[in-house]
Amino acid sequence: MKDESVAWCWVLEHHHMIERVATKCSKGLCADDLCSRLLIELVESFDSYDPDRGTAVSWVYWRARKVRIYMFRETKNTVLTDESILSLQPATDGVPHKIEQVIRIKEILSVATPKQAEACFSVLNGLSGRELREVIKMSPQCRNDHLYKLGGSFHRKRRLG
Repeated sequence: MKDESVAWCWVLEHHHMIERVATKCSKGLCADDLCSRLLIELVESFDSYDPDRGTAVSWVYWRARKVRIYMFRETKNTVLTDESILSLQPATDGVPHKIEQVIRIKEILSVATPKQAEACFSVLNGLSGRELREVIKMSPQCRNDHLYKLGGSFHRKRRLG
């Protein structure tokens, strides 16, 4: 078993920077969960840190990105519940507005195919182009096509029903 005390000392010394990076990278995820997993990832992969090859911030950023993608892969196939939809939305002034958002998102997802639902999930979680390809194996253009078709389906349903 390797001695991780040096790694933990480094993490404790740089905890403010690590928290800032985790908060910046957490769009669509709980920042505390990302930070907790990031701390463990940093300790486990501390051997790969080389201050001569780059700054500590860049190394922490790329580790945070890896953890973020891993967390998205874990949640990719979960069903969107009211609570999960609320957690994906940015904080707003009042609860009624959030409830309206949940109802609107559920209406839209009711007419979505599985691929269109994945495209919605990627938007709600703020996935970038590279993360789209890595997490849900979809290009940004493909995602936009699915969202465009979903928008058309949703508007047809509202007109007819």
